[in-house]
Parts: sequence; structure tokens; C-alpha cells
Amino acid sequence: MSDDLRARLLAVLTEELSIDPATVRDDSDLVADLGFDSVAFSVGSVAIEESIGVRVPINDLMECLTFGDLTALVQKAEHP
Repeated sequence: MSDDLRARLLAVLTEELSIDPATVRDDSDLVADLGFDSVAFSVGSVAIEESIGVRVPINDLMECLTFGDLTALVQKAEHP
């Protein structure tokens, strides 16, 4: 996993979803630890596309359980 991609995703979460970056680890659960809900997944999907330039289908995004899963999904979409 690219540290640069991780940093860019962390910036998106911090800016768009007001998530404290100090609470985010690769094994952080998106729902239980970071407070994601259906709105956060939708906002996150749009923010990832606008900020990083990678389109991640909302259904794929909602299958992610952890921040590490999210990073891997975006990395896969960025480098198909």
C-alpha cells in the first residue's frame, strides 16, 4: 500500500468527513471506529473521485470494513 495514497485518503476523510486523523489506523473499522454511515460512504465516494481522481463505486466502497480495506480498494481502482 502506498504511503502517499494513504495520506491522500486520510486528508479526504479529515477534510470531508471531519474525522480526527489521530484515530485512523489501517485496522480502524469504518463504522464502529470512524463513525461511517450511509451518508459518509456516499460523501466519501464523491470526495475520493474529486480529490484523488479515482472513481470507486459506492457498492464496492460499502463492502470495505476497515481503513486498510478502503485504501486497498482505491489503490486497485487507481492501478487496474
